[in-house]
Amino acid sequence: MKVNQINKDTNLVIASFTSMRDAAQAMIDQGYTHCKVGTGSTHISEVCSGKRQTFAGFKWRKVL
Repeated sequence: MKVNQINKDTNLVIASFTSMRDAAQAMIDQGYTHCKVGTGSTHISEVCSGKRQTFAGFKWRKVL
């Protein structure tokens, strides 16, 4: 599922990813988090479903 990385202050789209896994890997590669890819993609999913506010300092939204 495609997701957008959103600036938590301005609500502007920073980047788009083809999957939550790709987004989690990018956050790891860029040094925003040290969690594993599976954990990161779960956290992104939780942000998208409203269970968490942010992951790696960003909001996340599913692309429909």
